[in-house]
Amino acid sequence: MRFFGLKIKWGRRYIKVVSKNQTVSRASVRTSNRKTTIMNLINSYKTWRRYRETYNELARLGRRELEDLGIERSEIGRVARQSTGY
Repeated sequence: MRFFGLKIKWGRRYIKVVSKNQTVSRASVRTSNRKTTIMNLINSYKTWRRYRETYNELARLGRRELEDLGIERSEIGRVARQSTGY
């Protein structure tokens, strides 16, 4: 089953969200709340992707550009997490 380009694998007691043959998330579910669980997994994946994009963009900047922003290279992970809510 696919949602938003993500492959969803249904197990007897869990759901796995797979993207490019990598497991992104696995959650235990009950029959009554599968839709909510799927939406939570998708939102978690989207948040993680935003974090990675932000992190990668900041990591590409040079020392002077980071200095202009008031960020040290060691703070890139924290800044990316704060900006995306990850």
